[in-house]
Amino acid sequence: MTLNNRLSPPKKLIGDTPQEIVENVYKDFYSIFMKKDSRDFFNDKFIFFSMNKRFSNMELPYPERFMHLCSIRDKTKYNIFPCNNDITFTICENKCSYRKALSPFYNIGRIECPYRMSRIHWIPEIISLHNNGSAYIKKFTKQKLNPKTNLVENIIFLRYVDDQHDYVVLLVEDKDRTGKLIKYNFLTAYPVFFKRNKSEFDKLYEKELTKNK
Repeated sequence: MTLNNRLSPPKKLIGDTPQEIVENVYKDFYSIFMKKDSRDFFNDKFIFFSMNKRFSNMELPYPERFMHLCSIRDKTKYNIFPCNNDITFTICENKCSYRKALSPFYNIGRIECPYRMSRIHWIPEIISLHNNGSAYIKKFTKQKLNPKTNLVENIIFLRYVDDQHDYVVLLVEDKDRTGKLIKYNFLTAYPVFFKRNKSEFDKLYEKELTKNK
């Protein structure tokens, strides 16, 4: 629950093993966001969340989008742990090592991340904050070519920024053949901690403000 237009605290992760933690996070996130009737609309349009568990001819234990949300890529080189000075560092067993990832995450080229898992409940909060006109939400758009459809898509960024937290939710406009917007597809969401990402998002937001003057 948000308080004074701010995000709630990161959640304490429950479970004696990494597998139990992921399972409990899944149950909670399903009830507050993945379950169709639990999601707020965005700009009066439905937000679609893919529950597809197929990935490269594999059947995953959870929807791929959920697993993406609570994990990190194995290709990223971290100069400092994202969870540095965070309680999740003490319960993380892989320490960003791909070789130590749980097998379902290893199979999709990612590493389960308690730091991200403890924050995915912010996704519905950020959408709600935007709908209520929170000053902590910076909304901007970026166009990107979809390699599967060869079409240019509009990606909506909902970035929450305050004196402690920086987190972004990405939605993709879904239009019909006439170009009419019919819904939004949930793409991803993550904590923003890289300097280059913060700088890029700041520039995109300033560009959006200039465009809308």
